[in-house]
Amino acid sequence: MTILEMNGLTGPGFVLGHRVTLLPSPETFSLLEVITDPGVAGPPMHHHPDFSEFFYICEGTLDVLLSGGRKRLDARMGLSIGPGVAHSFINPGDRAVRFITGFSPRGFEAFFEAARIPAHEPAAQKRSMAADRLEWVARHGRSFGMIICED
Repeated sequence: MTILEMNGLTGPGFVLGHRVTLLPSPETFSLLEVITDPGVAGPPMHHHPDFSEFFYICEGTLDVLLSGGRKRLDARMGLSIGPGVAHSFINPGDRAVRFITGFSPRGFEAFFEAARIPAHEPAAQKRSMAADRLEWVARHGRSFGMIICED
C-alpha cells in the first residue's frame, strides 16, 4: 500500500482564471482540484490525442462543452472524455463550482505547473486570464498534449 502525501507539491495557483491545486496521485494518472467562479469560461475548445480526462463535480454545476453539444454536470456527477474528443467547460451557475479532474496516463499536470500563477501573488486570477497567458497556451499547449481546435 502506498500513502500519497502533499509534500513536494506546489500550492494552489490560477490557470486561465481557475484556481487549480495538484493533488497526490499515483504513477498511472494525475488528479487536480479546480475551483471555477461563476461565468468563468474554460480553456479554448481542445482535445488530448494521447490521454483521457475526467471530471467529477464536488460542489456546484459545470457545463462540459463537447463538439456534439453540452453536458450539464451537477454535484456527485462525473464524465469521462476519451483521447481525441474536443471539449471545454464553463460554470453556468451563480456560485463557484469545485471539481476534480484527472488525466490518464499522467503527464498533463506539467501543463498546469508551467501555466500557473501562484494564488498568493497579487491579482493572480486576473493575470492568469490576461492576453499574454492566452497566447502562452496557444503557443505551448501542444507540447503538453493540448491541441487547440480550429473553428
